[in-house]
Amino acid sequence: MNKLCIAIRSLNRPEYLKQCLESLEANTYLSGVDFHFFQDGAVNQFSGIRHATDEDIKASLKVFLDSKLPNKTIFISSSNVGPIIRNKLQLGHVFPRYEYGVFIDNDLIFNKYYIKTLKVLFEQFKNSDAGSIQTSFRHHENSLQSFEEAERLQDKVAYGFSHRWEIGLWRESWEKIKPQMAPYFEMTEKCDFKELLYNHDIYEDIRVKLREIYGQSGNVTTEDYALERSVEKAGYKGLHTLTLRHKTIGEKGMYSFRSTRFKDGNYAGIELYNVGNVEEYEVHK
Repeated sequence: MNKLCIAIRSLNRPEYLKQCLESLEANTYLSGVDFHFFQDGAVNQFSGIRHATDEDIKASLKVFLDSKLPNKTIFISSSNVGPIIRNKLQLGHVFPRYEYGVFIDNDLIFNKYYIKTLKVLFEQFKNSDAGSIQTSFRHHENSLQSFEEAERLQDKVAYGFSHRWEIGLWRESWEKIKPQMAPYFEMTEKCDFKELLYNHDIYEDIRVKLREIYGQSGNVTTEDYALERSVEKAGYKGLHTLTLRHKTIGEKGMYSFRSTRFKDGNYAGIELYNVGNVEEYEVHK
């Protein structure tokens, strides 16, 4: 079995998924990687709300089946389990089977050194204070990078957290983080997470309890925010690169985030450069 598993979560948007998989296929270090594809269902089992068409789901499955990625495994949910149960299932499948797991959304595209970056970071920092890795810096409207800057910083990493649509974990770090995340899974795995996120007339008791444990992230304590807090509660730090190995193309909204954020943050203006062909990283302070 390979050391590294890349888990891709998907609901609809097969046109995004196709670009995502094609960018991974173009990577220069595909050997030694397993790819797990988690396809959610259409109708949520708790609310009865339909979140995708059957046609989109079939199209997404076909896109993955037709891709040229090696070592593919598909997991299909008969109903829409939502992001919380799906992520819990992903983590349960990846660990303890693999030493390293990376969890990504289906509307990301990657440069050709993405997988090499992951392999080097996991090996170099496996005995450090880092409990998670991410291959981007947190972008704000005024922090677009030129090629010259991206090239200059390509071998630099920093402690902290970056964009939440991608995160990598060590098997050992997840074992310590898992108990910190357990209350989040227990409180949210029996509700429609999209309703929890947007319908403030229901699930208020869950929101209150989550804020008490993890703090607040906007109106709702989101899972990715809770995961960051859990990494810290377990005694770790996040680690991220200072140049992008990926970017979102999710201008139509979820998966990664709302379409208004895509526009307001000028994510369409981000250039993705083929940088990162390095063997060792320096921690930037």
